[in-house]
Amino acid sequence: MVLNSNKSLVFAGHLAVTTNKLTLAQLLVGPSVARSVAILSTPAQQELTENNILLSIYYPSKKEELDSNKSTVSPQLDNNTSLDDWVEMNKLSQEPLTVRLKAARSWLEEETQYEEKEQYVRLLILLQKATEGNLHHLAQYNIVTSNNNSWLNGGWEVVKRLQINCKGMFDDYLSLTFKEARKEYLRKQGEKTSGIDWLDLPWFWADIGQEIAEIWRKIYHQKENDIAELLYFNITLETKTIGTGNTNLSFQLSNTSGIIAKSVRIHLKKTIGIVWESNDINLVGLFQGHDSAKMNINLVIEQPGRYIINGTLTALDLDERSYEWPVNFVLHADEKGQPYQLSEKQYYIVGPRLSSDLLFVGRKQLLDDISLLWKEPANKEALLLIGLRRMGKSSLLEKIRRDGINDKVVPLLIDLQGKATQYAFFQAVAEAMAVELNCDAPVLEQNNPGPAFEQFLRSLTPQLAGRYILLMIDEANFFARRDYGELPHLLRSLMQAPDVPLLLLFCGTYELRQGARDYDSILYNTTRTKNVSYFNPTESAEVLTRPVRDFLEYDPQALQLAFQLTHGHPLLLQALGDQLIQTFNDTVLAGKERSNYVTYGDMEQAGKQLSQKENPAFGNYWEDADTAQQKVLAVMAASLDETSRKRGSLEYLLAQAAELRIPLERREGFKALDQLTQEEQLTYADGGYSFMVALYRRWIFWYYPPERFRESL
Repeated sequence: MVLNSNKSLVFAGHLAVTTNKLTLAQLLVGPSVARSVAILSTPAQQELTENNILLSIYYPSKKEELDSNKSTVSPQLDNNTSLDDWVEMNKLSQEPLTVRLKAARSWLEEETQYEEKEQYVRLLILLQKATEGNLHHLAQYNIVTSNNNSWLNGGWEVVKRLQINCKGMFDDYLSLTFKEARKEYLRKQGEKTSGIDWLDLPWFWADIGQEIAEIWRKIYHQKENDIAELLYFNITLETKTIGTGNTNLSFQLSNTSGIIAKSVRIHLKKTIGIVWESNDINLVGLFQGHDSAKMNINLVIEQPGRYIINGTLTALDLDERSYEWPVNFVLHADEKGQPYQLSEKQYYIVGPRLSSDLLFVGRKQLLDDISLLWKEPANKEALLLIGLRRMGKSSLLEKIRRDGINDKVVPLLIDLQGKATQYAFFQAVAEAMAVELNCDAPVLEQNNPGPAFEQFLRSLTPQLAGRYILLMIDEANFFARRDYGELPHLLRSLMQAPDVPLLLLFCGTYELRQGARDYDSILYNTTRTKNVSYFNPTESAEVLTRPVRDFLEYDPQALQLAFQLTHGHPLLLQALGDQLIQTFNDTVLAGKERSNYVTYGDMEQAGKQLSQKENPAFGNYWEDADTAQQKVLAVMAASLDETSRKRGSLEYLLAQAAELRIPLERREGFKALDQLTQEEQLTYADGGYSFMVALYRRWIFWYYPPERFRESL
């Protein structure tokens, strides 16, 4: 057989698609160009001995001659090919397809230019990628053929069917984050691959297609057995519209997989019109599975408009495998607000109880509960309102005194802190009753005011006409701190007497909760307890916006940040608003212009300033804490943050205390954590403790860093 013209490749290919395996096998001992085609097919029979190869493939009529002369005869198959070459080619034909493809390509490289050689080499490369399991490369290849009658068309059809089989599987597979889901997907993909129909193709290409499909099926099966859950993140923007100027962008990041990530970073490319504080945002520490986090970055946008943000999100798992996702968002910047004018009045009240409905926000459910409790006041049940200091308890009592709760009670408010004796208390209450009911106050004995007060109270029954006096006692903690003589017992007696028109409401800190458990306490077994707690996000926003509706405008992100910093603490919200106005005033007084629009960056700056100055709420909390509680708070402030490690277990905090050289025993640590959690200074979730108020953590870390706190012990 002579195959030496430039059409030799086309001729060999024609034999491959029009004859049979036995005919094609004879080309294995032909020139390199012929072998590059024949090697892709296996012989019709696959005997491995030299004689049987010759008998079954090339010399079936000379079986006896070869059997009798095996030791001496080495027939020449052509001018350059011996029996040994025959055997070597046959062995090569038994190798996996990927080996045979490499051999075919190497033989073609030895040859000169043949018709369709370039197209055949491209096809061999693609088939090589397919046998190696490089489906991604195969799926992206754009097939272009120029000769509709070429023997190569069957090969290109093999590639097309493989492409269709794996189309979209990469995105589908990566979207699955759970191990079992990925296993099921690979199982189905293997079944889909095994079901590809090759029967309409020439046998030469059909065999190659089936061989590749079997390789893929085995790869899928192996991957199915070896598969591990992969890390997968979802990233979104909290808002896609922001104001111009100094502002903040918040990315919401969710680890939707069940595995732990580390070295999480968002890299932002340069964006014309935006000045990033940094091009990189890093999430410190480990990021556990099924958790979420916010990653914030400050930026400056001078001009309103539409901005395209591009970048990458990268992370590692604990096996050091790297992952990367694109970050692509469209951001709209609007010029918001009006030029800021110096404030001419005090918009926010920091400290004193609120005396106006303009500033009073929320507590509707609590007020409804109180009204319902005394809808039928004859039950005489007393109420205990407890909460942290500076939580708005006194403002709530002032609201009840001002507006009432229903038409069956007459509210009176007494601050026990300023009444150091039982005489001072009874005298103040009697005078308040007299003013409210427009009658004369009684004359009380200084040493024994109780009997005359009780007589006066009973005498008011006709004037009350079925109503009851609701005596609200603020700062009721002082019952346990001072000696009021017979006052507690007399109040208890009056509270329980059915014919005395008196209802009692005690208000104070969590210290009163213990009083309700003590037998000798005025509160023992007589009161219903209600908590005065933090505002929700809607109420928090109203605290900031209601007083300044015609003066400031708040970005929604700024209001969200205010809640995150304060957890809805009323005084701290007032303090943030007051700090913002102080800062804006200072800017204008310095001769600079600014908008009255409060951005995220403005709120972040106000929070920073507030955490580095004296604060009545934080000062009270710290001073009221015992030594063990201060140890716990100092350790938590130094060991936790608001992003990567929001909470810590008792074991973690004990280890951190040892590292910070702050002595903390396990028992005292647990007791302190439990008490602080009950008092709503801390919260417990997912096996760890965290600060309820982020600004309190910052304040402690600023004023009492570990080295300074150790000096106070």
